[in-house]
Amino acid sequence: MIACPPGERPGSCRRATVENCNPERGRHLRGCHARAGVDWHDAAMATAESRQLGLVGAAGLLLFLIGSFVPGVAPPVDAPTGDWSLYLTENRAVILLGAVMTVTAVPLMLAVVAAATSTRRTPSGAYALAAWVFAFGFIVLAEGLMAAVAWQGPDTLDESTLRFAVDAAHLALWGLSAGPAAVAVVVTTVVARRDGLAPRWLMALAAIKVLTSVVELAGVGVTHGWNAGGYAAFSSGVALAAWLAGLIWVTLRHDPATRA
Repeated sequence: MIACPPGERPGSCRRATVENCNPERGRHLRGCHARAGVDWHDAAMATAESRQLGLVGAAGLLLFLIGSFVPGVAPPVDAPTGDWSLYLTENRAVILLGAVMTVTAVPLMLAVVAAATSTRRTPSGAYALAAWVFAFGFIVLAEGLMAAVAWQGPDTLDESTLRFAVDAAHLALWGLSAGPAAVAVVVTTVVARRDGLAPRWLMALAAIKVLTSVVELAGVGVTHGWNAGGYAAFSSGVALAAWLAGLIWVTLRHDPATRA
């Protein structure tokens, strides 16, 4: 039985297709749910859960951004090893704090992208989730390497070992994670678009992220300059943060009951 929204008589609570009941066209959500054959109370609960998920993602993204900037400006990857040793020594506390915040943020952000690709059990959703786990895994690896060196103290390592840790963390964070991140963003956006969750501007943000990932991949073999190790002048990080913010925004505003 359809539960009509408050104030609407059962006789006037008619069924309609979801396509004809689009909140973006100005239809009132309560009447829309009822006329689409959706129980109002179930629809309200689904909407609340979607907003809670969006808030979790927003908290995760905020925590991730703060954790990324708390350690301050690190030397370029091609800077002398001595500069890195000094940076890791002087910023030990904030590097550890930033690592804890960043790693804690990962599952919060992963929850949002997982929800965006799990509305239907299709291979594309599984591909997206696998790519996200892989891409975020590189971030955790990079944070773990830098935190371990800062925690133990760079003076306890010989110069070649310290250089290896710095380079491995840099490649994991940028060049090596670029491919999985691009796949994850593309597939997630396609699945979300199919389910009516991704507007055109979110697709544009996804395209920008893919372009920056291509630049990152082109820099994997570069050892000096703005694209050393796929750094791409930090552009890919900005593009990913913008896309994630967009996905979180549409998750907060989306009405799950209107999904096909």
